[in-house]
Amino acid sequence: MSHDDGDIHLENVNVNAGAALVVHAAPGASVTIKDTTFSAKPTFEIQELTDAEINSSDVPEYLRIRGYRITNQGAKTFTITEPGKWIITPQGEVHSA
Repeated sequence: MSHDDGDIHLENVNVNAGAALVVHAAPGASVTIKDTTFSAKPTFEIQELTDAEINSSDVPEYLRIRGYRITNQGAKTFTITEPGKWIITPQGEVHSA
């Protein structure tokens, strides 16, 4: 989970083994997630760079040094870009509180 500079509150939230939940909350945002289970699979995958990618200036240097990239394969992601109070419902909807 990522919080950037906002506040994230979990109430009766389950993240099953192998699943992932990513929440980005802007500064001044307060996000509450309630009564939800996250079980989506797959979530993130590590992909090794090819030799061509490692030698390509089109690939960012940090990836070439690391030798792999991490790709989202279905992790549930919420991004709140505005300050204020927000609720994420069990159906995955984002509402202003």
